Amino acid sequence: MDESDAAFQRVLAERARRYGAPVQAATTGGEVGTFVGCRVGDTVLGFPVALVAEIAPLQRFTPLAGLRFARGLTHLRGDVMALVDVFAALTGQPARQGPWMLVLEGRDGRTAVPVEEFLGARLVREPDLLPAERAPELMRGITAATQDLWLLLDTATVKGFIDARGV
Repeated sequence: MDESDAAFQRVLAERARRYGAPVQAATTGGEVGTFVGCRVGDTVLGFPVALVAEIAPLQRFTPLAGLRFARGLTHLRGDVMALVDVFAALTGQPARQGPWMLVLEGRDGRTAVPVEEFLGARLVREPDLLPAERAPELMRGITAATQDLWLLLDTATVKGFIDARGV
């Protein structure tokens, strides 16, 4: 290698050191999954996108009494489904009535979840998660974003919950 090649290699090595990402950051931090963010009160719930069938306006529902987290029955284009309060299952507090419903696909059909606002979808990686000391049963983790925190819901647990229709 002549002197110009060696100088060129030194410049490249310095640039790589200065601008490159740490090797550890590039090789760690697998994907947790993609989540749909929904606001309920001051809380953002992240639902696994694999469970989401669609997002639709919640026009009206028929209340049901005596069921733990089932608020009632609603319909979407003739498809009748339970309206289940996932927020109440997580926090013990009922969700405020919002204008939207997140329609989740379960084993025996669809289940609707009332929400106030949709924030979009987010791909979450392991480094994005805060360390969890103790989380409610439905939760997968909490994102450590600078602007907001998303409570990520666990796919298998939410699927079991909606299959039971929140009872």
